[in-house]
Amino acid sequence: MQKKKSFIVMLTALVMSMVFVACRGNDEASAQGTEAASLSHDRMGFEISLPDEISRIVSIAPANTEIIMALGFGDLIVAADDQNVVGFDQSLAVLSMWGIDLEYIISLEPDVVIASGMIMFQGDPLVPLRDLGIAVVYVPVSESVAEVKEDIRFLAAVFGVASRGEEIIAEMETGIAEIEAIIDTIEVRRRVYFEVSAAPFTFGSDTFTHEMLTIAGGINIFYDLQGWPQPSLEDVIDRNPEVILTSTNYIDDPVGEILGRTGFSVITAVENSNVHFIDTDYSNRPNHMVVRAIRQMAEAIYPEYFR
Repeated sequence: MQKKKSFIVMLTALVMSMVFVACRGNDEASAQGTEAASLSHDRMGFEISLPDEISRIVSIAPANTEIIMALGFGDLIVAADDQNVVGFDQSLAVLSMWGIDLEYIISLEPDVVIASGMIMFQGDPLVPLRDLGIAVVYVPVSESVAEVKEDIRFLAAVFGVASRGEEIIAEMETGIAEIEAIIDTIEVRRRVYFEVSAAPFTFGSDTFTHEMLTIAGGINIFYDLQGWPQPSLEDVIDRNPEVILTSTNYIDDPVGEILGRTGFSVITAVENSNVHFIDTDYSNRPNHMVVRAIRQMAEAIYPEYFR
């Protein structure tokens, strides 16, 4: 299955402005050593020993790359995975999450490797790096807004910029609060089918994306399922969503494909042409950028309230 077609893979991204980079000075670099030294475990529970100074970073997962950039340390990344991240030098996006090139990473002499729990298909593939004394830091694939906040706090601590981490979190909270304030005024909520992949794949009530959709005021028509189910087309038709959202980006016109899908013409959302694309990167990567996806969802579901 194509990477972007997988319901498990939450990849690809956009980044916040990096005004913080120009301000980073010697005092902050010293603070990084002090604060980072107090961290004994990463977000997945592995013991870590961070260097006093971090000047060369390898980032394996676009969600982490975006957080690192937002914290103001994108210029220290010497290699990242091959998913597109807006604002990042794509000539450095050379690593594959599906086959870690350990020799190449070692040749870069990184001070720290920031990795995603997503690469742990069969155990920890980065053990050889640890054995060589390279600091390896794992961030899990978080499943809630609360966990994303903790990921940001953790990486801010790694780089000794706790205050910047709290600024990013505050921006997230403000954005979500603004959306919730509008959603709270809506008495009748709309039933939504969110298609992650045209297989089709969707999500149940125990997922991060379900939480995002709920914040946006949508009622997930598959709320009674768990994980990442693959419903039949008949299931979607029977549940008759009023709005259909899709983050599928491996076909040219995902909205048009849904509107023209056999049997879907009887669905209320299709009858009303109420089918909308949600940015794949915003919605699939568990970091601060998900607020933009929540906003896109809310605007698509309740356009009359978000003009």
